[in-house]
Amino acid sequence: MIKLQIVDGSLQVSNNGTIILVAPKNSCAIDVLALYDAIPLAVIYNKYLGTSTNIFTQPLANCVDSLDVPFSVNTFIDFAEANLGFDTASGGCGGCSTSPFQYNANLSGIQPIVGSNNASGTLSTIGGGSDNTSSGYHSTIGGGDCSTAFGDHSTIGGGLLNSSNGNCSTIGGGGCNTTCNSFAFVGGGCCNTASNCFTTIGGGLCNLVNSQNSTISGGSQNYVSGILSTIGGGFCNCASGTVYATIGGGKSNTASGSHSTIGGGSCNTASGCFSAILGGTTNNTNSCTCAMIVGNNITANRSCTTFVNDLTVTSMASCSGCSIQVSTNGLLTANNLNGGIHAFIKPSAGCSITQVLTPSVSTLTGTTNRLLVAPFIPAQTITSASLYINVSTLLVGSNAQILVYSNLNGKPDTRLYQSANLDCATTGIKTAIAVLTFTAGTTYWVGIQFSSTQSVTSFGSSSVIAIAWSGVGAQTAFFITPAFGSAPATFGTPTGVSSGIPLVGITL
Repeated sequence: MIKLQIVDGSLQVSNNGTIILVAPKNSCAIDVLALYDAIPLAVIYNKYLGTSTNIFTQPLANCVDSLDVPFSVNTFIDFAEANLGFDTASGGCGGCSTSPFQYNANLSGIQPIVGSNNASGTLSTIGGGSDNTSSGYHSTIGGGDCSTAFGDHSTIGGGLLNSSNGNCSTIGGGGCNTTCNSFAFVGGGCCNTASNCFTTIGGGLCNLVNSQNSTISGGSQNYVSGILSTIGGGFCNCASGTVYATIGGGKSNTASGSHSTIGGGSCNTASGCFSAILGGTTNNTNSCTCAMIVGNNITANRSCTTFVNDLTVTSMASCSGCSIQVSTNGLLTANNLNGGIHAFIKPSAGCSITQVLTPSVSTLTGTTNRLLVAPFIPAQTITSASLYINVSTLLVGSNAQILVYSNLNGKPDTRLYQSANLDCATTGIKTAIAVLTFTAGTTYWVGIQFSSTQSVTSFGSSSVIAIAWSGVGAQTAFFITPAFGSAPATFGTPTGVSSGIPLVGITL
């Protein structure tokens, strides 16, 4: 055996009684890392010349002290600290200060001398604090109090009463936070639990992520149980959809459908797959797939539908020519094109359109002095060259005039055009020169005034969309009864009527 002892201020090394090395003890230092090789080595070098100047290297198992007691790692370090130029704070390279750290009883964990910390895991480390336990293999606690790093390669930065149980899991700080599975992460906050693998909680209070690859960024009392789901923040929100559920924030929202989304608000439930609620309060997609809600207190009743309390379109500049109408339960459906919006395709010069796009025509018998108008809303901006009517039954001495009014609050308002008298003593087309520009998306009221009871080509009341309702009766046009030829500049108070409307052709 090789004996290492101090004799007359020098390190003396002998092999079975034969002295093989004598060196000034203060010039000697040990290589601490070599003690933790697979086969621990006792390595001594000249501290003034550096670690490359080894003067002694032997397996530690072959070395004994002056009493012939075999060295262990700790007793060899103690020997070096007491007798050689050794300082654990400077890595064993020699110095004067006393290290604040010590090796755990497992001979590999490093922990502060003070603070009742326990780095019991192999190659574990505790940087400071008190009453911390780093029991996982290669686990680390930076500081704080009463925290435990159980998982292998787990890390706790600091804080109080944190517990990092999963392998490779991390807690940054805060208090009473827990990671329970591999690669889980809690940044901080209080009483948060990341209980499945690859889960993340940024911070906040009493949040729980219970399904893998899911995230809560912050907030309070939020819960995620769906795979790959997310809650941004807020209070008492729950992302429980099977997969990919998302809640941005708000209060007491539940995204229980897979791939469902709630932007915010309160007390909303997105229970349909791929459904979404923008915000608001007390909305429910009601298990309807791909249902979307914008507003408050709305419950969806069909899939692949967007629900709103009200809807305003501020610009039709990019309209592609579509037409919609409100149907049962507020459903927007395709317009049958018999009324409302007209002129989807702008006619070429010399061609005509009418204020109703149905090919089915009828006959309307006039009422003396009645000025009857119906809405015309072009989808394309057009400029007319003339307007016309068709007299189907003549009446000698009778006349008609074509009139165009502007719109105000859904009723005719200001007179924009009034033709000269059109003679109805003969049948056929009666034309009035009229250069008028009809602007896309603008409502106009177009019609004729009868001097008597002659008949003209018209569209039947059943082929046009109602403009208003009176009880259970639909109104299709408005009329007033001024003296013939004296149509007022302002339409005045109209009367609604369920009637056919006269055909007024608009020629470009």
